[in-house]
Amino acid sequence: MKTSSVIFWGLCAVIFLIPLPFGGNEEWAIFAFEALTIILFGIHVAGLGLPRGSPENGSAESRMRFPRFFLILLAIFIFVSVFQLIPLPLGFLKILSPRAAGIYEAARQLNPGSTSASSFHPITFSQNLSLYELTKYLCYGLFGYLVYRYVATQKNIKTAIRVMIGAGLFQGAYGLIQYFRGSVDIFGWKNIHNIGSATGTFVNRNHFSGFLEMVLPLSLGYILSIVGTSAKKTARGLGEETGQRRHRPMPMRIWLGACPVIFGLGIFYSKSRSGIVSMMASFIFIIIILIIKNVRARGHLLNQKKFFGIVGLVLFIILFIVLWVGTKPVLERFNKEQMAKTGRTEYARDTLKLIKGFLFTGTGLGNFGYSYKLYEVDYGNGGILHHAHNDYLEVIAESGIIGGGSLILLVLGAFGSLLLKWMKRRESFVSGIGLGCLAGIFAILVHSLTDFNLRIPANFIYFMALYALGKQVILSGRGTHSPVEAEIKK
Repeated sequence: MKTSSVIFWGLCAVIFLIPLPFGGNEEWAIFAFEALTIILFGIHVAGLGLPRGSPENGSAESRMRFPRFFLILLAIFIFVSVFQLIPLPLGFLKILSPRAAGIYEAARQLNPGSTSASSFHPITFSQNLSLYELTKYLCYGLFGYLVYRYVATQKNIKTAIRVMIGAGLFQGAYGLIQYFRGSVDIFGWKNIHNIGSATGTFVNRNHFSGFLEMVLPLSLGYILSIVGTSAKKTARGLGEETGQRRHRPMPMRIWLGACPVIFGLGIFYSKSRSGIVSMMASFIFIIIILIIKNVRARGHLLNQKKFFGIVGLVLFIILFIVLWVGTKPVLERFNKEQMAKTGRTEYARDTLKLIKGFLFTGTGLGNFGYSYKLYEVDYGNGGILHHAHNDYLEVIAESGIIGGGSLILLVLGAFGSLLLKWMKRRESFVSGIGLGCLAGIFAILVHSLTDFNLRIPANFIYFMALYALGKQVILSGRGTHSPVEAEIKK
């Protein structure tokens, strides 16, 4: 087997397996992911992956240029994350982070003989936690890079997407079995959280719904790439189909049509309010940008009406089943009493106080759970809040307005850049797969306003995979045009 195939199938193995150990939250699962990613990257660096001069290598090299602005933002985030680990003179720390310096001074006064009596202290309160989180971030980035480099042919892209959809199908089916069986046990482990909801192999229903939010649009995009395929197309590159359209057997068509329905039902029966809202937001996003693109293309998009019919049918089946089974368990989660118990508003208010206290430097990656206690008001919820339930606020709290702001701008800027480039493409494969990736990213970005989905390894890995696949598909085949594009240009 070629080493490029080893890397490709290694990536596919991670994609399928990482959600199984409680969303990848087990320490051994995180270590296995990091170790495998580093090994695969080592093979790539050694030059054993893609042979020099191969079509895949040349294609990837020619498209690897990222906008300089994005590279600067990434460099700022990494610099801040590393700088937080360096012990600094207390006098210098007072200038950068007066609140952190004050805490170190108070600790020295309480216990003069402890290590806190040192005159050098890092910005982060826990170097081990920050190094642990930084390692995960770097491995996420390497994983996304490898996906971009080695999932570079139409065949490999389709295979990777099928693996992602297959993983989602398992999660969705497993979650529905849990819900209708009345037990949220995971592989025999008794889950005492979110009883009465579908969770799949995730402990938390919100993270389960977040996972399905990403694969649901991807499955719809995959369907669009199929229904948009015209017979007897010939072209070069990922953007255009080759050969005649094959007649897909009935089981395959049923499987493709059932996937988004199962994903949607899984989200509904997870009873995740944010999950349901984010799913509906992704449907609205798909409809709006397709309409805009159709107007710009002067009505030349392939089989758009058929795709709208498929989306409408999927929504109809989901809502029909939910209404048939009963909406009360789901709607109860949206009543005022249940909404008041979430604490999201209070968490956000206290997190903003934390951000103000450590505005420029942050508290250090992975330190939110400890530093939040400095500003937390007791709302009677009990326990320790380890995450802000808002990915945007949490990353700013940990990395400061400079580091965290850079990362947020990078993520949103990359999404906007891909969306603008997708609008200009007309090929059915690019339109379909690109749309699925964009809508999946959009859904999780919306959900991240009220939860910490991107702190769950499986969800962050799929998030990176969607970006990498989206960039590969949308930017591929530049300089070639599909028959539809040629007709429009006339």
